[in-house]
Amino acid sequence: MAAFHQSLNAMKGIVGKPLFLKGHLVNYYLQSIAESGGNFIYFHLKRDLLDVAQSLYFARIKWNGCEDVWFSHKPREFHEIKDLDPIHQVVGQVYFIQKSVNAAIDTLQDRCISVDYKMLCEEPRVVFDRLVAKVKLY
Repeated sequence: MAAFHQSLNAMKGIVGKPLFLKGHLVNYYLQSIAESGGNFIYFHLKRDLLDVAQSLYFARIKWNGCEDVWFSHKPREFHEIKDLDPIHQVVGQVYFIQKSVNAAIDTLQDRCISVDYKMLCEEPRVVFDRLVAKVKLY
């Protein structure tokens, strides 16, 4: 965790501004990050499980040319879904990753902003203003 924070601080030093990282880079480390006391805010974009699974399924086809090749991060429960058909694999993948993130969010307390994807699409300014207000607190 110390090396991770060093890397983040080095990147912040280069650009001279806070960083905004894609969540999947830290999803499985949210509790550790929260416990380390680092200065961060986690932006949690909530999407419908089936919408995400469908997107992931089509990403398999787009990137790999077929539905059978794994795409993106493997959940810790990968061994439970690896032998399922592709549709059940992606649903399981999304379910387990969302379950892990949701459990970790409870440890983040006020360092998390959760926003529904539909709200982001319909009212991006409201979401942006909420994010800016939160960033100003830190």
